[in-house]
Order: sequence, then structure tokens, then C-alpha cells
Amino acid sequence: MKNRILFLLLIFGISCNTPKNSTTSNRSFAKNPVIAHRGAFKKNNFPENSIAALREAIRLQCTGSEFDVRMSVDDSMLINHDPHYQQLDIEKTSYHDLSKIPLSNGETLPTLRQYLLHGAKDNQSTRLIVEIKPSPAGKERGEIIASKVVSLVHELNLQSKVVYISFDYNIL
Repeated sequence: MKNRILFLLLIFGISCNTPKNSTTSNRSFAKNPVIAHRGAFKKNNFPENSIAALREAIRLQCTGSEFDVRMSVDDSMLINHDPHYQQLDIEKTSYHDLSKIPLSNGETLPTLRQYLLHGAKDNQSTRLIVEIKPSPAGKERGEIIASKVVSLVHELNLQSKVVYISFDYNIL
């Protein structure tokens, strides 16, 4: 229930700040109003949150492509929706071990750096919507993850292409 209320408040906040007359706004958005959830994966049977799904969302010129960030035991920032990858607990497994298991299309489980770099390449229309997942280990770890995500976005100078979402108030 708490998550639904936070989500509704987020949507309300976005709608209140959206310009009513887009012709007077300096903002430019893609012609395709779709936000691809975990990338545009379904039609071509790409794995969710894969670089292929992200590239397809960019090819389709979606307004945004949402993806999920988690942190491995060795502090690697990884793209995966669930806390487990192939029955391995991401927060208790090293990236080295996780990367040995390919996605269904042969890709390696992407790091946040790889994902952001692929998301920035030849992309003039699709926002990268980073969902920072809460950590099962607690709020402090979630805040560390958020800090690392923001630092990397700034390091790569991608602030204008990235927006952040989370269901955890402290992360936001």
C-alpha cells in the first residue's frame, strides 16, 4: 500500500510539473511516447534489461527505457530486475561469477557502466530511466547504491539523458 501511495505521488508530481503547452517548452521529447519497461524486449524475444532490449528501445525512439540496478557483493553495479540471477543472490555473489552465466541471447549480464555507454551511443531521443532497487540488506546499502549510480552518471556526463526512480524514499 505504501509503495502504491509513493508511486501515485510520483505520478502526480510529474503531471503537475509537465508543461501544458508543449510549444512553449524548451524540453524536447521523443515522438514515440512509449517508455520501454526493462527495454523493448518482447517483440524480438530479447532478455529483459539486456543491452539488445535497450538498443531496440532507442531504435524505436521511445521516450524512455527503464532498467533496474543492483549491486553485487564486490560492489559491481549490475542491471537486473530481480535480486537473484539464475538462482544466485546478486548481493552475495561476485560479478566475476555472475558474468559466467550468459543471458538467453548470449550477452553477459551488463554492468551499469556498459549499459549507460550503450544507452548514450547514437541516442538523441530516449531517456535512460534508472530504477534503483532497494537492497534486501537495508536502507544504508540502498543509499550507497544510489550514490554510486549518481556518481557514475556524472562521471560519464550523462545527467541530461538520465532520470532516476525507486520505490524507496531514502534512495530518492
